[in-house]
Amino acid sequence: MSEWFISKAEQLIRREVELIEKSLYPDTEMARGYVEMAYALGLLADDAHAYWNRRIDLTAMNRRQQLRALRNQQIIGAAS
Repeated sequence: MSEWFISKAEQLIRREVELIEKSLYPDTEMARGYVEMAYALGLLADDAHAYWNRRIDLTAMNRRQQLRALRNQQIIGAAS
């Protein structure tokens, strides 16, 4: 498969991961869809497939923790 296709697939996945990092409602569905599409088309190897799935999970988990911490700070600040 052409390097250009592989590069574009990883670019799409990377962009979705970056969006998860900034989202107020972190969702992994779109990023996972891109990973599965690229894997099904042979643009990602097994190790890259596993890497992106782990990275998506960790990014969403970290973003949700950030949002929870922010919300807790707002609640504590409002109660003071």
